[in-house]
Amino acid sequence: MTAGRGVSLSVVLPCRNQGDYIAGVLERYFAPLDGTGVSWEMVVVPTACADATPEAARQVAGLRSEVRVVENPAGGWGRSVLMGLEAAAGAI
Repeated sequence: MTAGRGVSLSVVLPCRNQGDYIAGVLERYFAPLDGTGVSWEMVVVPTACADATPEAARQVAGLRSEVRVVENPAGGWGRSVLMGLEAAAGAI
């Protein structure tokens, strides 16, 4: 985990080939996370995507500072989870 960003809660979300859906999926997390009353971040990890998932996730990240994208072009679901955990700033 990366320390010092002032984040209390990190959500790690690996995804693959969800370009048509990822923006809507991410948006559904915002109200519940905002309602926790703690600072949070979402680390989205596009995993070896053959579609526009990384770009769609980055577009959401451009609108919400809580969302970060850490791309895993090599693939591997476990590797994606580890990459997200390593990038996380808060408690998981």
